[in-house]
Amino acid sequence: LKPSEQRAFQCPTPPAIAAPPPSCAAMGINDLPMDGPRQLERAARLLDFWSNAPRGMRTPVHKSLEQLFGEARGRLQPHGVLGVPPFGPAGASRLLQSPHAQRLDRDVADFSLSGAGAAPTGAAQQQESAADGLPTLGVREFFGLRHERVVLGAMEEAHRDCMRSFERRAFERFQADWEEAKAQIMSTLAPQRLGQAAIGSALRGGPGGDRDAGLAAVAAPPQDAAIINLLLRERFSPALVQRIARLSCESCQPYQAELAECWTIVGHALRPTPPAIVSGSIAYLQGRFGEDLRTAVYRSADARLGGIPDAWALVRAFGRVKFGTAAFPSAPAHVWYAAYVAARAGLSQLLLELPERAAPSSDRCPVLRTVCVKVARLLRAAATEAGGPAPEFEAAGDVDQADLLRADLAEEGNDFRDVLVSLLLGRSFAFGRLPEATVEDWLWFRLHALFVGAGEGESARGSALERQLEGLRRHTLALPPSHYDPAAAAGAVLGGTAGANGPAGAVAAAAAPGFRGVGDGLWGGPLVVGAGAGGISGGATAAGITHTLNFVKVLLLTAQFGRAVQQLRSQDRCLHGPALHIALVLRRAGTLAALEPPEQVLGVAALVRDYAGQFGCAEQLQYFRSLDLPERVEALQGLLLRGGVGTNDELLGCIDTNGRHRPGLLEKTLHEDGLGDRAEFADLCARAGRVAAERGQYREALRLFHLGRCHSEVLQVLCRCLRLPVWREPAAAAADEAALLSQDIQRFFRIYEQNLDRYALSSHAWAVARKLCAARTFHMLCDQGRPEAALDVFDREQLLPMGLDDSAGCSQGEGELLVECPRIIGDYVQILRHAASQGTVNMIALRARVRQLQSFLATHSHHLTLDQPSAAALAGLALF
Repeated sequence: LKPSEQRAFQCPTPPAIAAPPPSCAAMGINDLPMDGPRQLERAARLLDFWSNAPRGMRTPVHKSLEQLFGEARGRLQPHGVLGVPPFGPAGASRLLQSPHAQRLDRDVADFSLSGAGAAPTGAAQQQESAADGLPTLGVREFFGLRHERVVLGAMEEAHRDCMRSFERRAFERFQADWEEAKAQIMSTLAPQRLGQAAIGSALRGGPGGDRDAGLAAVAAPPQDAAIINLLLRERFSPALVQRIARLSCESCQPYQAELAECWTIVGHALRPTPPAIVSGSIAYLQGRFGEDLRTAVYRSADARLGGIPDAWALVRAFGRVKFGTAAFPSAPAHVWYAAYVAARAGLSQLLLELPERAAPSSDRCPVLRTVCVKVARLLRAAATEAGGPAPEFEAAGDVDQADLLRADLAEEGNDFRDVLVSLLLGRSFAFGRLPEATVEDWLWFRLHALFVGAGEGESARGSALERQLEGLRRHTLALPPSHYDPAAAAGAVLGGTAGANGPAGAVAAAAAPGFRGVGDGLWGGPLVVGAGAGGISGGATAAGITHTLNFVKVLLLTAQFGRAVQQLRSQDRCLHGPALHIALVLRRAGTLAALEPPEQVLGVAALVRDYAGQFGCAEQLQYFRSLDLPERVEALQGLLLRGGVGTNDELLGCIDTNGRHRPGLLEKTLHEDGLGDRAEFADLCARAGRVAAERGQYREALRLFHLGRCHSEVLQVLCRCLRLPVWREPAAAAADEAALLSQDIQRFFRIYEQNLDRYALSSHAWAVARKLCAARTFHMLCDQGRPEAALDVFDREQLLPMGLDDSAGCSQGEGELLVECPRIIGDYVQILRHAASQGTVNMIALRARVRQLQSFLATHSHHLTLDQPSAAALAGLALF
């Protein structure tokens, strides 16, 4: 503002005040001798005028007027209700204040305080507020109310944002599920059976059309290609399995530690026969227990080991840790615990030496020698079945079977002695009685019991073992997967009798991590899973995983490989890759065919197709290399029929205007893998084209039949496409899918028109296809309002054989076109009627055309039926 304008809005001090405030003098502002209320009244009128104006018409001048008005009002009231100058410099212009200071100034000026010492101005404001029915608030109440409003506003806005986000995500999820379900339904049905609603999907050839062809939702893990190359090029060996296992674990970081354990079980189970597979599971359990034993001993401060400890030194040190005594073994219970630990770790030679090594405490165990010798022989038999080296036994002498029966009938027994005796006698044992028993201990017992109850004779033993193994499988499946999960089983009460879960139990849980649980003989109680610091469950918890792979390990140990792979896939999407890797290795080793009947063998080909389906065409071809030849051909055929892939030039190759084909990615891959020459590629395309034609995927069928050298089938598909009812509806014909199909029809029609002799096409089939294409062009011109061009096509292509002999016309194939005649006649009659009404045609020629049309209708009256509008229009033309 100019100085004169600024002075016009300044107010002098009231007469009651002798001198202006010191701040005004300091700012150098001169007061004019004029009435302050009158100046305020004028400023208020200006503000009222601009306040009633629309928001878009308010200018910066209005904001300046508001600020000057507030300044003038403040100068008329230099002292607030507390007897102090107003907030901020009394004479300072609000133009010099920040927006925050202006807002705070207005808030402080709007509320008033009640009480003694209030100025008359404050009392007047209180009376006005009471008259207006407004509450009088203090400073604390005002800011408290303001705080509540701000918090409530923030909460409401956050709630609205959450609801909008939830609704948007729910709609996107519903839309995606609907599109997927619709694509699955439409891909299995032909459009002719569904009517107009299915035409768009049939023309599209699947979800997404060309836009989705070859596009990958996610990138394929680099480890997958390396694993497939190793399986195809390397000789199968344990070293190869270890390399594949390392790559598989690297492809899934959240489950890397637990997948390593699963691969270790798989490595032990790669055997050709069921007894060998069971022996491999026993070897894993015994090796795992031995590792846990050494870990617990080496972590203990009282291990008292010197040099390189042997098996007996490790067992003694472990016993001292468990029982908390330096004199181990010093009691019969110690001796039987040492025998159980040796058997559980697979130390057969130590079992033979235990009666001498544990003396003199072993002298109080009369059946110790018999039990140790028989358990050592059982361990030897299991190791021999697994294909490993048989343990070297020293002369142990004869053992008495009666000693086992006497030990079983003893009134006072020991739990560790009872479990070994029950194993040798083939009886069940309630593991709830055994202190610190685990699922692994129970499985070790049951797997060894399979060999005990199998009997003698190789054939009879194998069949009996398979029957008992099936019973064990049913037993393990009786409980849900959550039974093995640490999150679900934490804090659960142990089944069976009470165990020693004191400090020794804590040491065991820390020393032996993994899926650790206690159950009775019938698995009646939930399992308790330990979460050791370095164990599998502990690693999974640290990685943020709420469900472990414990159930998968149980399935693998009981030789349920198909269920284990499916459980991996159902547990987490990131486990689909490792599940496929395990399935490929099991099939390569022959383990799947050795255990499961043919009708229940895991479908590895289906797993490969399902897993590779989320990647692009190039990546899918790499995965299909891992399949056998028949499965690979079937997978490639399914790929060609999947959502627009059959029209992908990158995959199939380009077809030029002369019909020649340049090899694409699929043909090159087939040649590189040694599947054959172009004849195999043509046969694959021909078979896929037949399936596409049956499903109503006409765009794919045209291309595949052409690449498969089935040129007659191409003409048949062209005729079927030209007869589609979608062309009768302009809105449907203008859709993207219909437009793409129309382009393919015109493209292949031109190609085959130029190569009639080259493709050795039937003249009859070509005449039918040509007439149908001309009829479609005729209808398009009529719909576009071009009657002259449409009439030219009608005469040139002779869409109605009115000038020819009827029998000759029918003999040349016009009989197949009679179904199209009613629509052609309808458009032809409308053209003649339009020409007659416009007077642009010779009447003699018009009457000749009408007579020819009437003659044609009379000849084919038993085949043709006109609709009411066409019949009325033709009757009107007959009057000309």
